[in-house]
Amino acid sequence: MPLPTAGQSRHNQAAIEAESISNDVAWLPQIWRTYWRVLWQVADDVYDGLHDYLTRSLYLIQKPGEPDTAYTLRLIASSLDNHYRDAVDFYAGLLSQFEPTDDIPEALSALFDNIDGAGNDLQVALMMADKEILKKDSCLLFIDPGEGVENEAPRLRIISLSEIYSPIVEKQGDKYVMSQLCIHRKVQKRDGDYGVKDVDQYWMYRAGEVIVFERFEKKDAQGKDAILEVERRPLLKADGMPLMQAPAVWYSCGGGVPLHPETPPFHRLLEISLKQMNKVSELDDAEGKVNTITPYRLWPDDVPQPLPPLRLGANAVADMGQAGQGAKIGMLEATGNAIELTHKRNQDRVEQMKELSRSFIGGRSTLTATEANQNDSRSKVNLQLVANQKESTVQELFRLMMQFIDPNFKPEEFLGGIKISDEALRAPVNAQDIKGIQDGYLTGCYSRNYMLQKLKEVGFQPDSIDFEEELNTIDGVVA
Repeated sequence: MPLPTAGQSRHNQAAIEAESISNDVAWLPQIWRTYWRVLWQVADDVYDGLHDYLTRSLYLIQKPGEPDTAYTLRLIASSLDNHYRDAVDFYAGLLSQFEPTDDIPEALSALFDNIDGAGNDLQVALMMADKEILKKDSCLLFIDPGEGVENEAPRLRIISLSEIYSPIVEKQGDKYVMSQLCIHRKVQKRDGDYGVKDVDQYWMYRAGEVIVFERFEKKDAQGKDAILEVERRPLLKADGMPLMQAPAVWYSCGGGVPLHPETPPFHRLLEISLKQMNKVSELDDAEGKVNTITPYRLWPDDVPQPLPPLRLGANAVADMGQAGQGAKIGMLEATGNAIELTHKRNQDRVEQMKELSRSFIGGRSTLTATEANQNDSRSKVNLQLVANQKESTVQELFRLMMQFIDPNFKPEEFLGGIKISDEALRAPVNAQDIKGIQDGYLTGCYSRNYMLQKLKEVGFQPDSIDFEEELNTIDGVVA
């Protein structure tokens, strides 16, 4: 995975710090390789837009021999054309076009308007999860059972993979479940009479119990901060029986085995976005130098000493020796024949980023009919696969939540979930599609009924239109 050299130092340092945390106690290993931790950090940084100069400096490469002052000015002037964020937001929006099924228990649907306890409804909370998997392939949908208060409703939390430690996955029947999970949390506690300080806590969830560990600044025998158990409580379902797993569901783009993330779907788009930012910055810098006009004063061989002062406005003058008589004033303008080629390459990268964004659902650019059909088929499968995975994962999420809500709940009988809109999963229709369908009808290749059905299939006519009623209406008008 090619990454900017400047960015690796901070990310490697973050990995070292994470590993130092994991070495404090034997049960707290950081399971993710540096590769994944760096990839996820880069995804977050690029998605956020690299707006602050410090973060941008990790990805805008300083050229060999480039003075620090020149690099700083170029850093300030640079910006990221964020096709990556646009793609993530767009497809997360498509996946968020869903409705809960009719067989959702009322006790569960009552939580949908504030599913996470922070005011976000089910659609918004799951959209955050969709963005997480589009950036990093996977995340955890975690059911927070609360602080043990009676009648406290369970809440949904979206947990990034970089926040979890010591997970254990076991296969139970035909599915995988989290039998153990530790989550890192930052909590605020009083510091003296009026102060507040952030404290690191590690919440361990496993069969039937929750154990809370806290980091203390006092040093242990090895000179490290001490991490001590501060609380232990049972992890109980609504019927009073222990929950024999961690209350979390693995959510991923491809539905792979938990704890084995894959390369995210827009990783290539992310890499090209960073490359484009660097190349555009270099091009702008080169254009500024090439397009700067320098006035000059052309002298005969015997240049007078000292030179007579001469300035044109705020511009300095370059004196040049020249055989012959007389002197003249002119302008030096460098030629930049490579600039045009660089512009062309940058435009090609922009089109490549757009194509990568469109290809996940089947958007077209200027392709042959065969290429367009191949792209549409492949990319429609991509989005459909994620949609199917979301429906399946959310059903498992609801099944887990109900165990904290209803003491009489029977998981094996639960079929509730969500249904993602078919219209959202269709490739966008364009004029070329409509013309092809119309030409087929006009040339007698297929009937009017078939033409109207195809228009509905490609999304030109919404699903809400009754096909038979539309035909009857047309027949009535024609008659």
